[in-house]
This record gives sequence, structure tokens and C-alpha cells, in this order.
Amino acid sequence: MRFQEIDIRNIDGMIPSGSELAVIDRKDLMKDDLDQALILYGWDEVGMFDHEFDLPTYGFIS
Repeated sequence: MRFQEIDIRNIDGMIPSGSELAVIDRKDLMKDDLDQALILYGWDEVGMFDHEFDLPTYGFIS
């Protein structure tokens, strides 16, 4: 798996083909523990699960 971090405030709204929108805690990302990422169904879920992470980081998993 590969995680491409994005700036959630400055993204064009397109999820690249073959990728999933995801949120992960920064510490898990730094440990390369991508199994801890939460896959989101769409842009409307951005922010809904931030309370479950110390430092939520958004990106695409492929």
C-alpha cells in the first residue's frame, strides 16, 4: 500500500482512480502503519472521525 498525503483544504475534489480517500493518525503514518487508516466513502465524511485521531492526516491510499 502507498499513502499520498493531501492538503484537505486545497484539493480539487477528485479521488484518483485506483485510490481510496483515507484518514490516519500522523504517528501511525510516521511508523508506516497504514493498517490503522480509516477508509472514507466520500468527501462528505471528512471531519466526521477526527475525534478518533490525535492528529488526523488525510490522503489517498492505493
